[in-house]
Amino acid sequence: MQQTPEYRAVTDLKQSTKALENSLFLLRDVATSTKTENESLCTLTEQVVTVQKTSELRHSMLCIAMPEVAYLYGYLLVSARENTPKY
Repeated sequence: MQQTPEYRAVTDLKQSTKALENSLFLLRDVATSTKTENESLCTLTEQVVTVQKTSELRHSMLCIAMPEVAYLYGYLLVSARENTPKY
């Protein structure tokens, strides 16, 4: 039995529609995965920024405190040498 051109066109249209539908499902899955990955990257970036700020704060505190610590260490070292009995 021979198919009419209209029947063939309808069949081709149905196949094309089904293929497009499958492609849309795949695209939706990709978009969902991408959204999840982007959210994870945003969370990771926020954590990195927090760690960086904490690190910068520690660095600033060390730059301010280290000269005083070095001075105190030197003072205590000299004081200890002066107070040791000489034999």
